[in-house]
Amino acid sequence: MGFPGDQSSGAASARFDRTIFRSGLIKTKQALVDRLATAPFYQIDLEIPDGFSPLKGRELVWYVNTSDRPLPDICLRLYHNAMIHCKCVLSSVKVDGTAVQPIYEFHGAVAKLPLPKPVKPGEKVFLDVEFGMSIRVEREGEYYLIIGYVSRMLVLPVFYPVIPVHDQTGWSVAPLQMWGDETFHDAAFYVIRVVSPSSLTLVGSGMPVKTERQGGRQVVTFALGPARDFYLAAAADLTVSSAKLGETEVNSYAFAERKEAAQKALDYALKALEVFGKLFGPYPYTEFDLVSVPMLTGAMEYSGLVGVAFAEYGPEKETKLEYVIVHEVAHQWFYNVVGSDQVDEPWLDEALAQFATLLYFRSVHGSEAAEGIRKSWEGLWDEGLRAKMPIGRPSSSYRTAKAYKAIVYGRGPLFLAALEDRMGREKFAAFLFDYVRTHEWKIATTASFKDLAERRCGCDLMSLFEEYVYSPKPAGLESSYPPPM
Repeated sequence: MGFPGDQSSGAASARFDRTIFRSGLIKTKQALVDRLATAPFYQIDLEIPDGFSPLKGRELVWYVNTSDRPLPDICLRLYHNAMIHCKCVLSSVKVDGTAVQPIYEFHGAVAKLPLPKPVKPGEKVFLDVEFGMSIRVEREGEYYLIIGYVSRMLVLPVFYPVIPVHDQTGWSVAPLQMWGDETFHDAAFYVIRVVSPSSLTLVGSGMPVKTERQGGRQVVTFALGPARDFYLAAAADLTVSSAKLGETEVNSYAFAERKEAAQKALDYALKALEVFGKLFGPYPYTEFDLVSVPMLTGAMEYSGLVGVAFAEYGPEKETKLEYVIVHEVAHQWFYNVVGSDQVDEPWLDEALAQFATLLYFRSVHGSEAAEGIRKSWEGLWDEGLRAKMPIGRPSSSYRTAKAYKAIVYGRGPLFLAALEDRMGREKFAAFLFDYVRTHEWKIATTASFKDLAERRCGCDLMSLFEEYVYSPKPAGLESSYPPPM
């Protein structure tokens, strides 16, 4: 693969040059490259064969122990090993040049790497991981959150081994859930070099910074960061509609039969980026991509990119398409810029993205349209029989997908509407802006959300949180929100 040379600390350090990321950030955000100097850094080579499977990859990871305890091991998430049609195998793993033997857990979805010696707080470690991945290859079909090649398209969400968040409870490696999002990552930097058939158009998170030819194949390098993850899609014969919003190029990719709907999706994304930029602070990247993909349910957010299901681009879905696009654009702030535990506290990104969608409709279409959005939340909660279940529960605590959606997507934003009523629109808007600024590229929690809300409104919100978010005696509420950087 593409990482020549030895694995000494000096040689590895020279390769992790962060200046490449400045061009992918708007001017007011380029200082993040220096500010987040201890954030993880991934350099990944990926080879896509003509037949699409198996994939071959190698990654170097620069990781700093930012905790207050020595780390005896490091965990890697191999998300897709929980799926029947996908298998990722680590063929070689080195830590600071020393070979280690992974210990697999959760049916291979987690690889624990015992370290040659514990990594002390503030110390860095270098991982060198070679991996191979077999994926589904089919000509027709649609699957939710598919990884593989189907319906003329290759889709690869978080295809690489990735380090999860490490906090006071240890590594965040809970078993994969039946519903809800699975990823929980620190903000990191990514350089991804993809070698693929030249016939493919590659759509990846971040900026394509270099394109080369190598033995009749194309080599495209993407740079992205800070970001929570990297996503790649590829297909022949994709069309693209593009427009500029300030410093950001916005692209909408689709097959020709969906080009008209892709243009509408582009228009909605442009407006959403503009509205949310004013409400929550500017979108950080110089590129944002939409791509029409084969999945069964709605859409899915990734850092700097949104995948939208083929079906959402049908002519009968025009009204819903705006809602779907706006919700996913909102995730660029609530999941990406502001990180949160999507497994244990899913309301922090999903309910906030839902409420942000109402703010968009209020701004663009007026109060009547916004009220329609609010009624849609009531409808979702009705599907859960209006159960007064706390919204702050882990996704695994909901027995069915319908219950999860009713509480997190329905009752969750209704809590935020009640909070807006309690604080007043102007003060609540100022709080949300401050919430993003305070937690930018960090990890927000229910406790930090409540703490900051109470500070900004100058009131006790315990009764409202007890009604909607948790039981009367929540654990860990004494933790304080992260200080501004």
